[in-house]
Amino acid sequence: MKKIALPCAPILILLSACAFSPVDKAIEQGDWYRLGQIDGERGERAKSHKDLSVLAKKAGVSADLSLYDEGYLAGNGMYCNVQSAYHIGLSGSIYRGVCESRPESLNFRLEWQRGYDQYKNSEGINRGF
Repeated sequence: MKKIALPCAPILILLSACAFSPVDKAIEQGDWYRLGQIDGERGERAKSHKDLSVLAKKAGVSADLSLYDEGYLAGNGMYCNVQSAYHIGLSGSIYRGVCESRPESLNFRLEWQRGYDQYKNSEGINRGF
């Protein structure tokens, strides 16, 4: 029985390493810039400084709030690209209003809505409505 378990051990270690999300990894490593960038790229609202402090405390690291903010702005800029707004909507992703402070926010919203409407329409077709 032990001979079978030993060859599987490296596979189990690899699988457990894959279980960590990029967010978990960034928090664990104290990579606050990357955490902010991930949140921004995903169209999430920025985490509050209080929430970041709680995450840092749980991970046993110190939070660098300014790095998080810088990363968030970079990621948000990538997300808020009008050229990708239609595809974001078409994927069924909810828009959380995170692009409203950007100059092309209206165009982003319109393109997202166009894609989202098409997503909802095709979802109804797939369900037989």
